[in-house]
Amino acid sequence: MSIFKVEVVKINSINPHPNANRLDIASIEGMAYQVIIVKGNFHPGDLVYIRAYNENEAFQKLPPATQIFGEIYGVQDIKYGLNNNNIGIAIFAVRRGSYFLNYSDFVAFCEEFALPRVPVLYIGAYTWEAVSQFNNANSVVSPNCIMEGVIVQPIIEKTHPEIGRVVLKLISDRYLLRKDGTELH
Repeated sequence: MSIFKVEVVKINSINPHPNANRLDIASIEGMAYQVIIVKGNFHPGDLVYIRAYNENEAFQKLPPATQIFGEIYGVQDIKYGLNNNNIGIAIFAVRRGSYFLNYSDFVAFCEEFALPRVPVLYIGAYTWEAVSQFNNANSVVSPNCIMEGVIVQPIIEKTHPEIGRVVLKLISDRYLLRKDGTELH
């Protein structure tokens, strides 16, 4: 899965990655930084994530000053049950203006705009034991696939002086250690 944020940007140029033969480096119009992409997936002039935006009418109806964060899946070597170049999207956070929505407001917002949410695996007090039980589990989206990882975030949004917004991702060992993966972690 890939992290998803609706932001339409144009690729100016693509150059080979100097240390990874499966990757390229793309420069983005109007941005001072570059991004790493899978070799051959994009071309200069492409609009990044525009397909996901165009294929989901709900995104086009979101209120101004709204950002959604989630996962696009079906775009890498693990297809999560999708085929024929289909993609899926699952949202895990919404920011309205400068504030992220608390969990109950997030659920209501997603229901109001018919946004697909990531599956909830656990709600309760944070402990390493509670989170690590999912470390090498199979996906609940497609049980024949390995789970990439889990997002850990509080029900009531909060920030921490060292890390900012409190939200973490545990990426599964099986996912990181598999051969010929096409993710960019």
